[in-house]
Amino acid sequence: MKWSEMSPGQRNALVAERIFGHKVDTATVRWFTSKISAAWEVVTLMRSEMYDFTLDSDDDTWIAIFRRMGDKQYKAIAQTAPEAICLAALAVMGVQVL
Repeated sequence: MKWSEMSPGQRNALVAERIFGHKVDTATVRWFTSKISAAWEVVTLMRSEMYDFTLDSDDDTWIAIFRRMGDKQYKAIAQTAPEAICLAALAVMGVQVL
């Protein structure tokens, strides 16, 4: 699936379904990919699953990394912190978006 071709609602529904296990429609889902408070719920859940979390930025991009001790790291780069967080968490769950 192509991230760039998904609507914001579709992106948020994907996060709700694959990260939180919720069955949702795009009209009622939280804005995980655009609101930092909602994205932080993703971080909280991943940390409860024993993933370390790193968030960094440079001039115009954000880098989010989830990693367990001795496991590979799951890294995503995006224009916003919430989007990078969600993409990295989706990678942990085995969801590959282009």
